[in-house]
Amino acid sequence: MLLDSTAPACLGDHPWNTMPPFVLDTSAAQRLGFVHVGDYAATVAAEVDWLVAAARSGDPAAILPRPHDPFFLPFFDYAREDAWLAGRAQDIRI
Repeated sequence: MLLDSTAPACLGDHPWNTMPPFVLDTSAAQRLGFVHVGDYAATVAAEVDWLVAAARSGDPAAILPRPHDPFFLPFFDYAREDAWLAGRAQDIRI
């Protein structure tokens, strides 16, 4: 769901939301002969399953490199996002 202008500041933010954009260049690895274990379609399902399970566990250590690092905490405040969305549920029409 895209957040509109009524969303609180920083809600839905993430560590990769940077200016300039965060770009991963693997060309050097490819020149050294690195072979990917699979393409996006073949590997994303397992990663998404892991992320969902980690988020549902409620344990910040499951998803954060350093659970109490002040840099990361605001990016993974799922309870705050869920509370805001629950308050907006009556406005959402499917």
